[in-house]
Amino acid sequence: IGSPGETKKDVYDYLEFARQKLDDARFNMLTPYPGTGLWNWVENNGYWTVKNPIEEIIKYTHIGEGKTIYGTSSFGKEEKEKTYQEIWGKWEKYKLSKTLKGRVVLRLKGHPHAYDTVRKLYQLSKKTYKLLRR
Repeated sequence: IGSPGETKKDVYDYLEFARQKLDDARFNMLTPYPGTGLWNWVENNGYWTVKNPIEEIIKYTHIGEGKTIYGTSSFGKEEKEKTYQEIWGKWEKYKLSKTLKGRVVLRLKGHPHAYDTVRKLYQLSKKTYKLLRR
């Protein structure tokens, strides 16, 4: 998420494509690296939303958390990050809905207390199984 000229609508189009054509997909924020055309494009247009982009890249503080270090006039930082969270959630929900186990998990997540209880029981049963196999 974050290619030049990309919009929120484009990202939702990617999600729809993934639903129709793919068994699995990953959505990530595009990261500009020094010396690349993307870096130069962000730099030349003044799109950085952090003070020191090189430090952010070195520390990887934005990677894997749906954070971005730049935004554009057509797709700002906050909107990109919000869209990432929406897309990630919708894809995960879609994937879960394709299996019986996933549908059960989705239903349970609607009842947090019950979900937490079942999750703990499942973890306990896995530990017990491992102990019995020894």
